[in-house]
Parts: sequence; structure tokens; C-alpha cells
Amino acid sequence: SPAVQRLMARATMSMVEGETIQLVKSSHIGISEEEYLGIIEKKTAVLMSAACAAGAMLAGAPQERVDALGYFGAEIGLAFQLTDDTLDYMAEESVFGKSPGMDLKEGKITLPLIRAYGCADPLEQSLLETLVLKGGAISMEDLAAVNALINKYQGIDYALAKARDHVEKATKALAGFEESLPKEALFSIARHVVERQR
Repeated sequence: SPAVQRLMARATMSMVEGETIQLVKSSHIGISEEEYLGIIEKKTAVLMSAACAAGAMLAGAPQERVDALGYFGAEIGLAFQLTDDTLDYMAEESVFGKSPGMDLKEGKITLPLIRAYGCADPLEQSLLETLVLKGGAISMEDLAAVNALINKYQGIDYALAKARDHVEKATKALAGFEESLPKEALFSIARHVVERQR
């Protein structure tokens, strides 16, 4: 399908752009929430959107259903990435499958940290700036200090609330679809995105 090929080509270009921007912004703790959301939109939301829209296109669905499923995928993609980035600060390694704080060690500035930095006083901001610049050399004590500030300023709750908002938008996008097993499966996926522990 040439239309699906074009869709996937656009998605691939967007993902490359998102990854490039994330690399450029690596360890820049002053990144704004809007910039962060722009990155995860290009990296994750576009991929999920294309996957959902492509299924509808290949099934010969009308354009409004293609658009609705594409929107559903984009919102689920945002929710997934927000949750994944939050789990990096709160999940147990035995459950999550990777060591806590890996994003920070790799210089990835995600929403829980952005929230904490934006709410912190100048002394706390200076501490966070110093710790972020340590990158892979950051210690467990340093991670504990970062987590303490994230918890102080409700960075986890803030990011998860945003993820739940995106899931709600995603499910509303399918309001015009008849009740069916596939629709329930999509709703189940949507719920799992914000309830998962890995």
C-alpha cells in the first residue's frame, strides 16, 4: 500500500528527528515541558499513531476512522512514554528490567525531573544541575538526592496524571466505534499503559 508506505516513511523521519533532538538536549536540565513533550511525540507517539492508522488503512476503513485510530495511537504513545519515564525513577529493577535512574545516567531529562527542577529553589536547582552533569558517574547517593527532590515536588504524581489524561483522550477518540472485542482490547491496552510496573 503506497499510502501506508508514505505513512511509515513520515513516522520514521519523525522518530529520527526526535532521537536527534533528544541527543542535542542531553543533560540540559533546563529543557521545558513543552520541549520534552515534543520529543516524545516525535519518538513514540508518531510510531504508535502510524501503527494504529495503518491497520485501519489496510482494512479499508473510512478516513474518519483512520484519523480516530491514529489519534488514539498518538495519545497512547504519549501516555506510554510518560509512564515509562516515570517508572525509571520508581520501579524496582527486578520488576522493571533495568536499573533505576538509567535515563538520568544517559542524560535523558524527563518529566518528573523537569517538574522538580521547575519547582525547586535556586539551591536545589544548583544541586540538580551538578548531579545531572555527572551522567554515568552518578552514584546511588546522588540518585537518592534526585529522587528526594522529585518526591518533594510530586514529580511522579504530576507525570502519571499527565499520562492518565492522554489515556482518557485516547479512549474518547473511539467513542464513535461500535462495541466489539477489538475495541475492548484497545481499551484494555490503554488501561495497562498507566497501570503497568514494567
